[in-house]
Amino acid sequence: MGVSYTGDGLTVLLSCDWIVQHDWMTFLCWHSVRQSLPDSRLLLACNRTRMDCHMLTWAKRAGLPIMTNKAASQFNQADWARERFGIEGPIVVARPDVLCVRDFDEAGFDRGTLERTMLLDFSGDLCSPVKQENPTVFVNYRDGWGNFVPSEWINSVEPPLLARRDFGSVGMSANEVRMSRLWNSAALLYKTLSRG
Repeated sequence: MGVSYTGDGLTVLLSCDWIVQHDWMTFLCWHSVRQSLPDSRLLLACNRTRMDCHMLTWAKRAGLPIMTNKAASQFNQADWARERFGIEGPIVVARPDVLCVRDFDEAGFDRGTLERTMLLDFSGDLCSPVKQENPTVFVNYRDGWGNFVPSEWINSVEPPLLARRDFGSVGMSANEVRMSRLWNSAALLYKTLSRG
């Protein structure tokens, strides 16, 4: 069985670390996949190198299966997920700074080229930097988007999703506009699921 344009037959493994900013970033990634590839299976793998913060409350409330492990590579996390959950189809591994902004058909992505395990980076037609106009399924915002500068929010007490700020700006790429919409729709849900 292949992967449908809405993600049926695909597992997206959200891979994060146990650090403050990965809580809201992973939530945003999860929300984006639910919006753009609603039929995909979602799992979360978290490297627990230290536990000096409370996080992932939203994932527990959303019923997202969570695997925790000590520092492991993304390939190892995918192998563990495959074994633990009996996954046979392709697994796409997404870090917290990656968002899903369109389905496979809209991106013109050949689902037949999905490999057994794929790490999302800037290579190929599956993921591109958010500031580029490439119509990819996934985008990476590690260098920011619109007026959002990630380094200003690292280790911030207040997650930017709760800041009630509009990070949009004039001249954004089509990917940034999509990210802005996802950001705004995620903000209220994050507040509900993470705070109770």
